[in-house]
Amino acid sequence: MKLFLFILVILFAGLCPANFVFAANALDIVISEICWMGTEISSADEWIELYNNTNKDISLAQWGIYENNKQTLIEPLLNSIPKFSYYIIERTDDTTIPDILASQTPSGWSGYGLKNSGEHIQLIDNNSNIIDDINCSDKWFAGEAKPDYKTMERKNLKTSGASADNWQTSAAARGTPMAENSKPLKPETATKPTIKQSKVEPLIIEYPEGVIINEILPSPEGSDAENEWIEIFNQNNFPVDISRWKITDTQGKIKSYTLPQNTIIHAKSFLLLQRPQTKITLNNSNDGLNLIQPNGTIIDAVVYEKAKLNQSYNRIGGKWVWSNVLTPGWENIISEDTNETKNTKNVKKTSAINTDNKQVDKGLTPVLNTPVLNPVKHGVPFADGMGQVAGNFKFAAIILALLSASAIVALKRSIK
Repeated sequence: MKLFLFILVILFAGLCPANFVFAANALDIVISEICWMGTEISSADEWIELYNNTNKDISLAQWGIYENNKQTLIEPLLNSIPKFSYYIIERTDDTTIPDILASQTPSGWSGYGLKNSGEHIQLIDNNSNIIDDINCSDKWFAGEAKPDYKTMERKNLKTSGASADNWQTSAAARGTPMAENSKPLKPETATKPTIKQSKVEPLIIEYPEGVIINEILPSPEGSDAENEWIEIFNQNNFPVDISRWKITDTQGKIKSYTLPQNTIIHAKSFLLLQRPQTKITLNNSNDGLNLIQPNGTIIDAVVYEKAKLNQSYNRIGGKWVWSNVLTPGWENIISEDTNETKNTKNVKKTSAINTDNKQVDKGLTPVLNTPVLNPVKHGVPFADGMGQVAGNFKFAAIILALLSASAIVALKRSIK
């Protein structure tokens, strides 16, 4: 009888595994970060980030983000969240967070978005169970609106979010979407004197200098959308992690590209960024670029008035010069007599390493380890020996022509 029951259990499990769903427990999925203030571009640029604390993928179908103690459904959830991964719900459209795809198609959100004065936010599963609960009805536990627009980050993803002590303001503007939250500030110890309350200083991150915009191609032959590119160079003698740095253009419909996690440029090396990757359009006239560190500091910039067809704009000794030879991934070379770059056969151009999210997911580091070449002297078409041979050949041709003319004159006289 026991054997018969065991066989029935095995057969039942084999016939309906797809319909068997484990219920999620509280804090299996948590609200890890809230951008309640929007951005400097629009107050509607709000988003909520979830995190899966478990080692299994969990379907969020028929789940929802609610406010006002289950009274208003802000956004129904649709897809699955992979194990130990983040899930972004953006409001309005997928440009709310530049260069990061939303985990589901954005909508306008019911309830007119998140009030800056505070909200009671709940994550409810398909069985109406409260999986996470953050009551900020009186005011938000953390975060800043203008001018910095910093998000509200959860300190410990495995403990309750009901207390304000488990939340902090993000160290960087716009927070850390789809990435680990800022490291919590260490509280003062009880042994220190408490004569007066000390002000907690914000977390300051220092970023190295010496990373520059080195060469750009605004007006290539063929399709601009496919062939434009930007070259970044690390002048330092050590590698620099430029994750979350940004590149923006300055005119027209301004675009911003955020470099993904694990983007490292090795010492004295280049990083080549193609337009299909950055989505940045370089206008053919009156445009420029800014290279911006995560703290908002513009570390380098370039502007130009009129782009020349199929010529790149090169940084040479602190100045910018148009060049009719393109050197993406290699040192810029300028001719001494014309101030224009010349072709050189011994320069092999390296292909750019793509820094899209797929490579980052595979653990690949988008690094272009290009050795710095010594400048090649141009303007001499042959080596010295070959130049001498060419000169001797021209001299011999002149002598042969004179001898031929003399022979013709002599022949005519003999006939007469």
